[in-house]
Order: sequence, then C-alpha cells, then structure tokens
Amino acid sequence: MDWVRDTLGLHGSDLDRVFKYEPKATTVLCINDQAIVHEIETHEEWQTWLEQDCPSPKDCESGLVVLFAKRSTESSTSNAKQTSENIFLAGMDGEQPVQENSVQSSCPPDIKTRNHSDEKQDSSSAVARHSLRTIPLSRSTFEIIARAFYMHSSISRVISRADIPAFTHTKATMEDEHGSKHEVSVFNLRTSNAWPMDLALTVTYFPHCNLMFAFIFGCDLEIEEEILSRLRLAGNTATHPLLLPGIIVEIERRRHVQIVDDIVDEVEARIYQLEIRPGTEESMTTSQIEKLHKDKRSAWLNITYTRNCLQSWRKQLENIALHVDEVNRLLLGGYGWSSNLTTPPPTPNSYEEYPLIGKEEIPIALVQPLPEHSALCHEKSSNIYLVVGYQIKSRTLAIIEEYDDKIRECSLRIEGMAMATQWAQGETSLEIAKATRRDSEHMRSIALVTMIFLPGTFFAGVFSMTFFDWSGNSGQPVVSKYIWIYVLFTLLVTLITIGLWYYFNIYRRQWLTSNTSTV
Repeated sequence: MDWVRDTLGLHGSDLDRVFKYEPKATTVLCINDQAIVHEIETHEEWQTWLEQDCPSPKDCESGLVVLFAKRSTESSTSNAKQTSENIFLAGMDGEQPVQENSVQSSCPPDIKTRNHSDEKQDSSSAVARHSLRTIPLSRSTFEIIARAFYMHSSISRVISRADIPAFTHTKATMEDEHGSKHEVSVFNLRTSNAWPMDLALTVTYFPHCNLMFAFIFGCDLEIEEEILSRLRLAGNTATHPLLLPGIIVEIERRRHVQIVDDIVDEVEARIYQLEIRPGTEESMTTSQIEKLHKDKRSAWLNITYTRNCLQSWRKQLENIALHVDEVNRLLLGGYGWSSNLTTPPPTPNSYEEYPLIGKEEIPIALVQPLPEHSALCHEKSSNIYLVVGYQIKSRTLAIIEEYDDKIRECSLRIEGMAMATQWAQGETSLEIAKATRRDSEHMRSIALVTMIFLPGTFFAGVFSMTFFDWSGNSGQPVVSKYIWIYVLFTLLVTLITIGLWYYFNIYRRQWLTSNTSTV
C-alpha cells in the first residue's frame, strides 16, 4: 500500500517515470500578508525564492502558495520577476500600468488571443494526451519544489490515471527541514484527458498554522488568469483547503458543458440522417454510404463515452461535497498538532463538549492546545471558513444537479438514436412490405394472363406435333400409333417431378422435424 511511502517529497522513481521536464518561466502566487506574484525561471532563482520568500510550517506562517505549471505549448506571461497581483492581472488583460519601483507586466500580443485550436489538433497524438505530465521545471528544480511544497507521493498515481478523473484525500504526517513533524491533509484532483485541456491539482494543507501549498498541472494563460482572479475575489478565505478544487470544478464544468452541447448537436444531426430511405441510398456511392454509417456509429460511441465520463466525474464531485464536512470538522476543532509544541496535550473531560462530532471522529486537533497567536486567529477565521465551506458544498451540489441534467440529456439522445434507428428500420420494413405487395399484385396479374393463354398454348403445342396428320392420304386426320409414347413420357416425368417436390418440400422437412423433437 502507498500509505507506507508517506515521506517528504516525491520518490525518485516517480520523478523519472511519471514526469517530463521542459524548463521555462513559471508563475507562483504567494498570499501571506499580501498577494505577490513571482515569475521564476532558473534553478538559482528558485533556490533563492524558496529560502527567502516561501512560507514554512515551522514558523507557523499562515497563507497560500500556488505554483502554476504551464503546459508545454504555453509561453511565459511576461518578463517580470515579482509584481503585485493586481498589476499582474492587469498585464494579462493587456494593460501596462506603471508604478514607482515596480516592473511593467505585459502580455505578448499573440498570447492574448490564443485559443485551444493547436492543442485540439494535437489531441490525438501521444504528446498532447500526456502534456499534463510535462513540468515547466528541470528535474532537480522540481525535486526541491516537491520537498518545499510537501507534495504527497499519491499525486504521481493520480497524474498517471490519465483518462480517469479522480479526487483523493489523504491524511499524512510530514517532517519539515528542521525535523518537526506536522499532520497535514492532502487533496489531489485530476480531470480526464479524454478531451483537450485536462488539469490536475495537489494541495497540502497544514491545519496547525493554516498554511496551504498547491501545485496546478496543465495550466494555460487563460486558466491561470481565471484562477488568479478568483483567488483575488476570495480574499482572506483563499486558504480554505477546498477552494482551489472548487475552482477547478468550475473550470471543468465549463469544458464539459461545451463538449456535451457539441456532441448532442452531432447526435441530433445523425438522428435526422436516419430518415434516409432505401431508395435514396441507391443514388449514393459505396464510399458515401460507408462514411455515413461510420459517422453514425462514431456519434453513438462519442455520446455514450461522454455520458460515462460525466458519471465518473459526478462521483468525484460527490466526494468533494462529502469532504467539505470533514474539513469543517477540522476547522471547528482548531488547528492540528505539530511536534514543535512543547505544552503536553490535555485530555478532554467528556465528549459531550463537542456535540457536532462523534466520539470516533474527534480529530487530534480537538485535544491539543493552541498557540496564543493561532488561537486568536482561529477564533476570528473559523466561522468565516465554515461559511466558505458551506458555499463550496452548496455550489458543488448545484453543479452535481447540472451534471444530472447533462447525463439525462445524453441518455435521452442515446435512447432517441435507438428509437430513431428502430423507426428507420420499421419504415424500411414497411417500404419492403409495400414493394413486395406491389410485386405480388403484378405476379397475380401475370398468373391470370398465363392462365388465360395457357390452355390455348398447351393445345396448340400438342396438335402441332407430328403425331397428328391433319391432311392424310384419304383426306381424313390421322393419329400416329406412337401417340402412347408421348402420353407415357408425359405421365412419368410429371409423376417424377411431383414426387421430388413432395419429398424435398414436405416429407423430408417433416422427417427432420420429428427427429429433432425426439432428440
């Protein structure tokens, strides 16, 4: 089991096997006393930032650190090394505000209007499908960042799931660089790469000091801008452990809505094509008919696969909603335990002190003392976090209801396609039955005409044979004495024909039926 590998940072095998590396400038958002956006590129710059600016759980610093790992097809946003968040967002919008002692932040003109057409064109290739694994860092840099961000090894497994969405929550004990141990909650989220622009997220949350490290895989500039904007609007509640997963859920919802709408339109177009009559296909070439049938099958497979993916993602949304309650219980109990606290933990007098939590569910945080500064912080912020948790859960449940509607919409189109196919087959069978009926009427007409002319034809043939001499020597008709040969052969051949017909069509079938029933 992987829980025995709960060590600081990722394993070397994961770094070599799961991830690929293409170093480039990377964006980091650090929210502590203020929101600062860093643009870091070289290994030396990363080391300097980690030593000087990165918060540490050892110092009981609260805040949020988010690293945006851009996709391999993305460029850097600017050459700015450090800007405030407002200036950075303005730069991404194309503005170039200038402030004293600040650096201009600008966006290249070809990046602002970028769409996902390039990635969609490459989505069928292996490079595009595994672009989430490509990290805009060198291996050595990513290794030290993984340690500084206290990444859990479970993120490697989540990243490797590829076309299967996932949301996991792991409780672990992490040891910092000073040897102090801290209890953490690790949240991993991954969207499916069945379509372009999949995302992954790992969050490591230190309850004892309200510090959170997050690493987002697969960002582009548009997603990066949206997440930064949402975090800015969140204000001092941005450090809620499930806020970033909630933002990813919103982004994924927008992607799924567009995908479902496109596939539904395609399926409806194929349903209308099912009304093509057999006579119409006669005017089409073989390649056109094969392409038409292939498109119909592809549309059915696409919408069926999409419905299955929506159902899988809906299950992950249910997990997120359930974990909101667990995070709320953690926040109700205060911040967790760390080994650098010197006061011995007291034992609670009774579990009735915590009416909202069952005896088996009381976290360690409830029975541990809080540092004075943490207690004051907790008293002011816990209620706010509970409100944010309620909002996250309410919004997640609303999105689940929306996914239920999309799943029903896909199911309706699948059933509609099956019904349209049955109708088309029924109409085809009706057309065949009508054509058969017309042929039968024509055959009856032909049979009637044959019955009218058959006696005359038969007697004309008989009397035209040489067995009859209608102008004999005596002037009287003469019948040959060998007429019996004609009669004999006619009777024999007629009897043989009727016998063979009776044997093969009646007697043999009855015999086979009786033997089969006996066996």
